[in-house]
Amino acid sequence: MYLQNVTSINSTLNNLLFNYHYINITSSLPISVHFEIHSLNTNLAYLFIYKFDQTPLLNSSINLIDGWTLFCPFNLTNDDIYRYFIDNQQTPGHQSLIFGIRELNSTEMNNYCLNNSSINTSLPITDESFTFTSNYELRI
Repeated sequence: MYLQNVTSINSTLNNLLFNYHYINITSSLPISVHFEIHSLNTNLAYLFIYKFDQTPLLNSSINLIDGWTLFCPFNLTNDDIYRYFIDNQQTPGHQSLIFGIRELNSTEMNNYCLNNSSINTSLPITDESFTFTSNYELRI
């Protein structure tokens, strides 16, 4: 896994809502994409969004994404890793996949992750720049 030193990024300078990553998925065959995220603080939750061939945008006035998921502490595997999978039926005809990660604040975490017996299907949307309180490791 590769350490993402996100606590050192000052997102307010660029007004970024997510920490973005780019993946080239150009291939003659359909490919699947597997994500593994290991937070260095297992008590944190994250919003994960993605869009094919362009940067995903999500705020109170724009919802331009192809998919999303919440990573809540109760979703962690025994090895403390969040996993997400995009199957090969979604990737044909695309050249890139850009995904963004944002740490949920305490209010969002309470609203979207606190009760792990019920799945909240709404999307936590904010216009505030991201703030990471802990780094994470990433494997794609």
